[in-house]
Formats: sequence, structure tokens, C-alpha cells
Amino acid sequence: STANIVAPSTGIDAKKLTVWNVYGTPLTNLFLWGSITYISLQVVWWKLEFAELVEETDNKVANLEKEIEILKKK
Repeated sequence: STANIVAPSTGIDAKKLTVWNVYGTPLTNLFLWGSITYISLQVVWWKLEFAELVEETDNKVANLEKEIEILKKK
């Protein structure tokens, strides 16, 4: 006869206790939240990098416009 082995305190069938059933949900949550955090930080990084690039380009344009004005006066 095959008797179901039941975990004493949980009442869960021992045959259903696999590595995936025990650790799957926490690992999935860890992967999900880790991915969300990584992608969010990457987007913030890109926005900051773009803002810095725009500022540098604006400064270059302003310097070139000043040079043009100086050369026009000569």
C-alpha cells in the first residue's frame, strides 16, 4: 500500500515538496523586483546622461556663437 507522507506541521503532501515549489516563488519575486529595479535605475541613468549631453551641447553652441560675434566685429 502506498501511504501519503504528510509534512507534520504543514499538512502538505511530501511528494509535492519540490525545489521549485519551495524556492520558486521567492526566486521569482527576487528576479522580478531585481529586474524592475535595474531597468528603473537604467532609465534614470539615461535621462541624467541625456540632460548632461544637452547641457554640454548648449555650452558649446553658446561658445561658438560668441566666437562668431567676435569674428564679425573684426
